[in-house]
Amino acid sequence: MPAQTAASLADDNEALILYQGDIVRFGRDPRNFGAMPRASIEVGGDSPICGDHMTLYLDLQGARVNSAMFTSSACCAVCKASASMMTDALHDKSLIEVHLLRRAFRRMLDQGSAAPQDQEVLGPLLVFERLGKVPSRVECAVLPWTTLETALASKLALEPQTAKVVALRPHH
Repeated sequence: MPAQTAASLADDNEALILYQGDIVRFGRDPRNFGAMPRASIEVGGDSPICGDHMTLYLDLQGARVNSAMFTSSACCAVCKASASMMTDALHDKSLIEVHLLRRAFRRMLDQGSAAPQDQEVLGPLLVFERLGKVPSRVECAVLPWTTLETALASKLALEPQTAKVVALRPHH
């Protein structure tokens, strides 16, 4: 019986960590949920570990994200909340800011807590810091961010000349 009780307490603790506050709110009622008909980039993402599937849509204006949306035929609440809050955070960000945000989010999940220099960058996304206590759900929160990484890589692949010009431009 004691082992069963310990397992039950662990399940209760996991539920308490995951299903409170913004994760529940954005998981049940995600923002930016829907297809974007005139997206600059549309990329699908899948997680073979947990079975989540999503499509990310980005509307880019030059080197800025004008807007971001997502759809999903199969995503858990953690994945939906992550995608919802990520797409909120991407609005009107430069691609450099997006890259820094993506790195800070991933670093937070990999290390189990946000570094002091990343806390301001992450803002409301700090709610996912508690996933460090539930490693089995990290993959769910990461899927939107790996899909974003694929989207940004596809942008560079579509515009290799622009990427070279920016990289080779002399500094004054």
